[in-house]
Amino acid sequence: MPVPAAPGGNSHSANIPSVPPLSKKPAAPEKTEPTGREASPSFWTTHLSTKGQVVIPEQIRKDFGFQPGDQFVVVALNDLVFLKRV
Repeated sequence: MPVPAAPGGNSHSANIPSVPPLSKKPAAPEKTEPTGREASPSFWTTHLSTKGQVVIPEQIRKDFGFQPGDQFVVVALNDLVFLKRV
């Protein structure tokens, strides 16, 4: 059922459908098989070069199969920086 437009609202607000009510019984959490990467994190040190490059330690490159030319998404969150291969 569409939501009526608010007084003074734009014409697009009248076409927003209402949200159906939540079911009373929550869905069971989906079970996933372990991937072998759920072990405790490993910590390494590296440095930032004058060209802005960061070396990924050799053991991590081997463990994840990183190859020269692989592309990554870089995510910054607060004081953390994540790399995710795409």
